[in-house]
Amino acid sequence: YKNLVKLVTDSFLEGFYYKPRIDYELIEKYHQDLVCISPSFSGDIAKALEHGDSEKARELIKWYTNLFGDDFYIEISRHPELSGHNEKMEQLVALARETNTPIVAAHDVYYLKPDDRRARETLLAVQSNNPNAQVGFDEEEEDFSFLSQDEMKKRFTDIPDAIENTQKIVEKCTLDLELGGWVFPEFETESGKPYDEELKDKAYAGFERRGMEQNQIAVDRLEYELKVIADKGYSVYFLIVGDLLREAHERGIHTTIRGSVAGSLTTYLLGITNVDPLAYKLPFERFLNPERPKAPDIDMDFADDRRDEILDYARERYGRDKVAQIGTFGTMMARGAVRDVARAMGFPYSKG
Repeated sequence: YKNLVKLVTDSFLEGFYYKPRIDYELIEKYHQDLVCISPSFSGDIAKALEHGDSEKARELIKWYTNLFGDDFYIEISRHPELSGHNEKMEQLVALARETNTPIVAAHDVYYLKPDDRRARETLLAVQSNNPNAQVGFDEEEEDFSFLSQDEMKKRFTDIPDAIENTQKIVEKCTLDLELGGWVFPEFETESGKPYDEELKDKAYAGFERRGMEQNQIAVDRLEYELKVIADKGYSVYFLIVGDLLREAHERGIHTTIRGSVAGSLTTYLLGITNVDPLAYKLPFERFLNPERPKAPDIDMDFADDRRDEILDYARERYGRDKVAQIGTFGTMMARGAVRDVARAMGFPYSKG
């Protein structure tokens, strides 16, 4: 699993060119305990045969076999509707038999049911911004839907070992990942105290910094919040967020905080938020409560022209391997979808 993660990460960070790429050197470096399958359509072995270079194909099989041993397979797919595809697969099978390379049955799946193909064609036309794309539906055209076990067995009756090998691969791929837990980076406290104590000290110091009266109501609220945070093991998270914002403020980078975290007195005293929740009667429980299974989520915004500075600081402070960026996937709303589909199907804009 760790080698697979390394391959994926490096293909994006070091091999990216329009798409993430993995070269032979990288495979050699991280091949341990991986199952390798050469694709039936776009694999280098399949391409070598397509170009009539069977010698190159044999060399590649030898290279992969030397590296992966019994964990190397040649993939075969069956698409009788695609012109010349089955003939190419026969070539691949013959070469696999000749070189004693195990074969595995596969099917490319782009949509669940055959009827979904038209939707995919339309989506591709929308993505390519091509109003002249032929968005139609012909039963005889390719089928990349999710096939049943019975259908797969029927397509591979002549090579049953290709089906059997799918189960062998499943049995090889046994990995138990612990989900639901949280792993936070190491954070060195200034005082050397445990996280809970450090957070408490910083929060109480915030009364003076904020010029806020340390009355019984405020103390009771703070103690309640600190207990919930400590019991759930999140003290280090608050210290890290506070550290990132402290760095931003020292550099003069504009920041703001969004969401339910405004209901936390702890974050106000730490300088994370700038709204006094007691003055505005904001509840802490909407942000974090003992019953909530999810981790607290403090949404931080940084000035977009200096955001990279904070990312660089986080990498430097906590280690490159502890910092990752995430993506957000947008969905098409009904109005935009109708307009885009109408355009993809060649209708005038007014029709949409």
